[in-house]
Amino acid sequence: MSKSEKGKTKGVVIAIAVLVVIVVAYAVYVNVFSTPKYPQAYIPKPYDGNSSAKVVITEYSDYQCPACGYAEPILRTLRSEYQDSVAFRYVNFPLVNIHKNAFKAAEAAECANDQGKFWEYHDKLFETQKAIQTDSLADPKFYYNLADSLGLDSSKFRQCLDSDAKKDTVMRDLQESMGKNLKGTPSFFVNNVSVEDFGYENFKNIIDQELKK
Repeated sequence: MSKSEKGKTKGVVIAIAVLVVIVVAYAVYVNVFSTPKYPQAYIPKPYDGNSSAKVVITEYSDYQCPACGYAEPILRTLRSEYQDSVAFRYVNFPLVNIHKNAFKAAEAAECANDQGKFWEYHDKLFETQKAIQTDSLADPKFYYNLADSLGLDSSKFRQCLDSDAKKDTVMRDLQESMGKNLKGTPSFFVNNVSVEDFGYENFKNIIDQELKK
């Protein structure tokens, strides 16, 4: 074998060795240092109150919706008064054509649900609703900060929200909402009774009637 051929062979061997090192290094980086993909699992939201109650209040709502924000204090009062006898259920109904931040807010609440803090995060979103309404494109830091204030695992929450892992979960709720042919948000049902007037006294009367059945 001539010197030139030996040189070429040596060059090929070196090139292959370098390539192998690069591939191995990349594999190590992907498996050790890169952000792991967040699982796309569907985790049902818990009921608030008595999960085994015969009366279930279902709310179809949007975190950016002003009317939903108006109704929230009424729901908070009812949740407090009937927590031992009524189950409260929340279904995402983000009106994305008019509320640009509603879908992401719903995803954030679902990410909090993965860590057992759905209702706490739900309440925080409504308490800070003005921030969601005024930002045309809500900064993810807003949702991160809410998660931090509740003591959630910051890394897991960010992985969840940034990966859109809860898109399908929110879509599942959206499909249920659209299947109800609802007029808008918020919409409420006490068992199968539609609540057209969600004033406190009317709400309370319907609940009490259902409890007597």
